[in-house]
Amino acid sequence: MENQPRVSKMAVVSMAFMGVALPAMAFGAFGAHFEILPTFAGFGIFFLGIFLGILAFITGGVGLLHTRPSKGYLGRNLAAAGFVIGGVITLSAVGLSVPGGKYVPPINDITTDLSDPPQFTMATEVSGNRGQDLSYPADFAALQRESYPDIESIAIALPAAQAFARARDAAQALDWELVAQNEASTTFEATHTSSFFHFVDDIIVRIRPADVSAESASIVDVRSRSRMGKGDLGANAVRIRAFREKLTTPATPTTEEAPQAE
Repeated sequence: MENQPRVSKMAVVSMAFMGVALPAMAFGAFGAHFEILPTFAGFGIFFLGIFLGILAFITGGVGLLHTRPSKGYLGRNLAAAGFVIGGVITLSAVGLSVPGGKYVPPINDITTDLSDPPQFTMATEVSGNRGQDLSYPADFAALQRESYPDIESIAIALPAAQAFARARDAAQALDWELVAQNEASTTFEATHTSSFFHFVDDIIVRIRPADVSAESASIVDVRSRSRMGKGDLGANAVRIRAFREKLTTPATPTTEEAPQAE
């Protein structure tokens, strides 16, 4: 009796990984989004799905080698499916970890003033931060300076009080939720919640006169910190850049506000 062709074990394993990866990614993502799962648990399950997808890609590639015509193994379609779908997940994972094709450091706290970072007050009282040290980590400074050289204090040609009002408007236009403000010290704190996984980041904005002899100009400093994780995939730097753009770009008058031709 002739030996019957056998199915490649790697092809079967690849599809097994694939069969778990896709449901895990979907359950983790949508479970967190619809608050069926805690945010971090949902993200952890989603990340597990990505890891299994990468394994499907690797074992699918091995399965394709095993199922070459000269090898006599069955299961080439299984291996190809695991390799292709796992490859898509792998590329997506690379895109998430290296946004825009640029390296981002594994830090989750970004400030425009490395020598004197704004200090959180209200954020220390919320349950997600209680008991944590919210001071800016000293060992982040060199990594931030190297990776985000453009993140620096923002100069604006307005007195501190007016700059404070304009900064609040910019924050609200970016859908930040103001949680505390102090007009006397021209500082305010806010949070921003990501749209899908609902990660919450804490933000503080501080305005100071640019110079004691120049009351018509101010320096605006921002600090944005993620509550969860050791890295932020560049999200806090992106947030600060968006705030800077909104703060320093003059608002375009609406039709009603625009001057009418005589």
